Amino acid sequence: MNRTLGIVSVLLAASLYGFVNTIVKLAYADGFEFPELTISQYVYGTIGLIILILATRSFGRVTLRDYLKLLAVGGFGLGGTSLALYKSLAYVPTSVSLVMLFQFTWIGLLIEMLVLKRKIHRNEWLAVGIILAGTLLVLQITGIDSETINAPGLIFGFIAAICYSIFLIGASMLPETIPQFYKNGLMVSGTLVLLFIGFAVTTPIVEINPFGAVLKWGLLLGILAQLLPPVLFTYGAPKIGGTLTSILSSVELPVGIIASNLILGEQVVLVQWIGMLLILAGIVVSQVRQGEAGKA
Repeated sequence: MNRTLGIVSVLLAASLYGFVNTIVKLAYADGFEFPELTISQYVYGTIGLIILILATRSFGRVTLRDYLKLLAVGGFGLGGTSLALYKSLAYVPTSVSLVMLFQFTWIGLLIEMLVLKRKIHRNEWLAVGIILAGTLLVLQITGIDSETINAPGLIFGFIAAICYSIFLIGASMLPETIPQFYKNGLMVSGTLVLLFIGFAVTTPIVEINPFGAVLKWGLLLGILAQLLPPVLFTYGAPKIGGTLTSILSSVELPVGIIASNLILGEQVVLVQWIGMLLILAGIVVSQVRQGEAGKA
């Protein structure tokens, strides 16, 4: 049951993340800038988590070592992903940013293999291959205008993929002894402080006011990117492991494509539906391997 709940939590978290790119594009079109969107979402995410902590009295003892782990996963993983992805979206189309972000499917495996010394099974590599093939079909790589691709957009997108891999794997290694909401509150609020200090160096405070006109976008992004997904990830990831968390997170792409179709009116053609089915097939392949391992 715990494993099933973990899988459902990760799938739901990734699905919520699927809406984020579309919302960021809408916010950019509404005239808002990168710093205010980033800070505002962390402010409202932190406020939401504080409310949950107080309502559930989810307090606990945290050692300095555990807090540093939370800050690393939140700051480098969660915060780094937001910073790099939103910056990438400012330079290139959503599809190009997604192509780069979804390199986390193999980056995560490399991290586990080279850094954590975990043996990667053949079905896991097969699952990643199927997912990447589906990704290319969904994003219709051959149809992307080369003139819209530039180095900064690609670099920031790839950095987002690395940070996302760190977050997914790091979330699976966080201590489960710390109450859930308290754990996420420390992680997101710590990241907010780091981001605020970083932006304050280059951006006037008045331009990153989260309680001004940006409120509706900050609130929406705060819920979809900083409140619910981190809670669901840090609940589910320790129950299923870093590799499966990375693979299941691929559901973010088809959800993102469907969201862009419904909200932005972007057309979804047959080849993209085929790609989405391949991504789901890749997830099934990874599950077959995991199920067999559980019986051994």
